Amino acid sequence: MRKTSNENLIFGQRLKALRLSRKLKADEVATQLGIAPSTYREWENGRAISGQPYVKMANIFRVGLHELMGISDPRTKTLDKLAEIEAIIQEIRTNF
Repeated sequence: MRKTSNENLIFGQRLKALRLSRKLKADEVATQLGIAPSTYREWENGRAISGQPYVKMANIFRVGLHELMGISDPRTKTLDKLAEIEAIIQEIRTNF
């Protein structure tokens, strides 16, 4: 069995949360990934993942790779900042 790291544990928790939010069983996800259910369960428990199943996982959970990996999407930050600027501009217009 591969060593678990804190990073792997956090990723495993994210996998489980995504699976549960989609009301999927671990066996269903494993089948769609083409792996044994026990392997998928080990991933959720922090085992290091071999191979590159990330795109398949993102498709199964209907999320982008950024969300799957727990990385904030830089486009979201830009859009949030633009919304803040628009709110400031609207406030200035209202006060003048």
